[in-house]
Amino acid sequence: MAEIIAPKRRRLSDLYVVGREMEFNDGVDEEPVKIWLSKISPIEQRDAADQATKVRAKILSIKNSPYASNERLLYQDQFNDLGLENREDVVAFVAGSKIQEAMTSNEHRIASEDAWSNDNYLKSLQDAWNDGLSEAWIKDPDGDPETVRVYDELKRFAEEVDAASAEERDNIIAEYDHVSYEDILVEAVNKIIEAEADYSWLNEFSYYQVFYSVREIDDHKVRYFESVDEVKSVDNNITSALIAAYRDMTVEGVEGKG
Repeated sequence: MAEIIAPKRRRLSDLYVVGREMEFNDGVDEEPVKIWLSKISPIEQRDAADQATKVRAKILSIKNSPYASNERLLYQDQFNDLGLENREDVVAFVAGSKIQEAMTSNEHRIASEDAWSNDNYLKSLQDAWNDGLSEAWIKDPDGDPETVRVYDELKRFAEEVDAASAEERDNIIAEYDHVSYEDILVEAVNKIIEAEADYSWLNEFSYYQVFYSVREIDDHKVRYFESVDEVKSVDNNITSALIAAYRDMTVEGVEGKG
């Protein structure tokens, strides 16, 4: 069944925030640890990206390893975890990004059609869904008539996108009919390596963002952490909270004034 398409949007309260105080406590009967989370400079942002790119490049280099090398086999061993048990599964996996691109293109095209764009109809439905109707529908799918109506309309939009993408999906899958299974496996392993490289890039980038953005509570110019290695040694719950808080505070393309 097609899934509801309702991306969340930022609110005015998210704009122009340049810093915030956070505190952490491990449950021990002591004073909580307070820090200041600040937006980082463009130079620090660039340095964080450069450091992350180095990590990504090391992983991507494995794509050039021999077919049966231990490095590549480590990633092929993930097939079972991903549910790739046969040729059909592997083809669907390697074709996934192309299929998603086709669906995204159709989503934008259909959203721009008069039936959905006039009077911001689709956007209004998506905003209503994100502003509480989704939770109401989960609690009682057959309850409030307005909730049911919005759900049915968003479902209709998702089904239109899915139907418009069906032929393209079949054509993309058919492109692999005459490709050897060995070549498909090579492409699948490469995709897993690329995904791992992207994941590692994001992790490293986030660690550096935390390193640069966390400051002493009494002096916002002084970094709290001595090194990125110290950031990585902190409990995952804390780093996850810091990363999430920084992402929530950051609005791409908008600089706050202090």
